[in-house]
Order: sequence, then structure tokens, then C-alpha cells
Amino acid sequence: MSTLRVPGATLHYKVRGSGPLLLLISGGSADPDLFDGVGALLGDRFTIATYDPRGNSRSPLDGPLRDLYIEELADDAHLLLAELTDEPAYVFGSSSGALTALELLVKHSDQARLIVAHEPPAFGLLPDAEEHYAFFESVHATYLSEGADAAMRLFGKGIGEERPGRPPTHTPNDGPHRQDEYAQSAPRENLAHPPMVCAPTLTRSPIPQAGWVAA
Repeated sequence: MSTLRVPGATLHYKVRGSGPLLLLISGGSADPDLFDGVGALLGDRFTIATYDPRGNSRSPLDGPLRDLYIEELADDAHLLLAELTDEPAYVFGSSSGALTALELLVKHSDQARLIVAHEPPAFGLLPDAEEHYAFFESVHATYLSEGADAAMRLFGKGIGEERPGRPPTHTPNDGPHRQDEYAQSAPRENLAHPPMVCAPTLTRSPIPQAGWVAA
């Protein structure tokens, strides 16, 4: 595990394997350690890089807790790639990590040899986008008024997946970024505002159109 200073945060990242660089970007509610199995399978063909996005797990923010924006997350991926290689890399992003990968493609296309965007919540491309934005804004409002557990239960119900309160299974850093019992149960992209709760701020950023995705 290594660290990289970026504006406003310190990123913790891990590199293993050999071959062309493959950057794996996890979704907002997932710890990047979930890619350990993939790294073991692909490590003989790729140099696998994973990292905790700013504010998540082992990558603390420098200052007060605040909402995060997709542009910042893409800039972090850009800086990490620049640290690791001077060649275009393969990039895989899942969920909100897929949005980060797409924004990276828009802003720093020269760093990407190939991008795979797995299930990006790119609501702006849908005909009923405002309905989805309204739902996530209600989840965010619920978090601010009732806390993370209530917000994530509402989120789970809204997507057809009930999410009762879960017992702690992972202990993030014990610094000021740990907020409540839910934050202790899994690494968060932003422990003050759980990542899925922050989806409106993530997805209202410009999203690539179909041509960009095909690229």
C-alpha cells in the first residue's frame, strides 16, 4: 500500500502484478479491496492498480467533510495514472467508479487505452432523468435529516433492494471522518455523505454521449 498526495486529500493505493497498467475504480459503496480476487487472476497479464477514492476508507480528506464531485474524482484518477505510468492505461470503473472513468475519458483521453464503464448511474442520458434526480435528492435529504441508515434504507427500497441496518464488518480509519454506525460498517466515498446519497452531485456533471462511451 502506497500513498499519493492530491489537492485536498491523500490517496492510498495498491499495485501488484506485471504488464500493462489496469486501473480498477470501485463504486461508491464498495471498498477497492473487493478487486483482490480479480488482481490475483489478472496479475500475470496486467499491473493491477486499485485505490481508495478521496474520503473513502484509507484516503482521508484534508479539511472539513463536504460533498464530492465527479470532476475531483476524475482528477484524482488522472494524477494517480500520471504517478504510475507515462503510457495509456486500461481503466475499469463500476457504478459511480464508472462515472469517474467516463469523466477521465472526457478530460484526459490520452491516458486511456480502453475504458470499461460497468453500470454507470448516468441518469442524464435517460428520458426520465429528472425523476431519478428527484429520488436521489430525497435520499440525500433523508440522510441530512435522519442519518445514513435511514437514507440507505430508502435508497435500497427505491431500487428494489431492501437494506436493513448492517452490523459492522469493516473498520475504517478512526479519525474525524468516521461519522456513525453505518460509516463503521463499510468504507465510504465520503463518510459525511454516503456515496449513493451523493449521487445527484456526481451525476449532474457532464456525462459523455454515446460516441464517447463507444470510444
